Amino acid sequence: MNINQIRKEMGFSQQELAGWLGLSRTQVADFENGQRDLPHKTTGKWTRMKYCLDSTEELDAEAAAIQQAHQQQVAPFVAKMASSCHRNVYVLQQQLQAMQAEYAQCVQTLAFVAQLRKLPADSRGNEIWINQVEARMQKNCWACGPGKQAVVSLKLQAMVWMQAQLASQYDSVNH
Repeated sequence: MNINQIRKEMGFSQQELAGWLGLSRTQVADFENGQRDLPHKTTGKWTRMKYCLDSTEELDAEAAAIQQAHQQQVAPFVAKMASSCHRNVYVLQQQLQAMQAEYAQCVQTLAFVAQLRKLPADSRGNEIWINQVEARMQKNCWACGPGKQAVVSLKLQAMVWMQAQLASQYDSVNH
């Protein structure tokens, strides 16, 4: 790497490098063009600057290796979490659909029981059975009603959000 490349790599202008080395800008330009050698008084500073640049490149390479190793360790974990989250989203969707269907069935059954109660007592049939059905349906309605559905729906929304976050993190780890 020549002086010009090193100076640019370090982010110095010719004037800034000249000031740091205790030279004029034209002397630095002459060194870059190969028209002059570095004076002996500046070689120590120049060597330290070049060493810093070389050390920085080594540190960059080491950091890249560490980052790559980290990505190789993190990627499978993130993928496993994303898969688990996807499975949970599916389970919650199925649970919510089952609750909605069961709630609709309970409401229909309770409407049927209400119609039975309007019939004369002698044509209703077994009153104890009707009471048991009504009690069971009320309990089921409570267990799968709008309140419980709202809880499952919130869990589902949280899982979908987490799934999106994990997908984003997986993309950033793999790119």
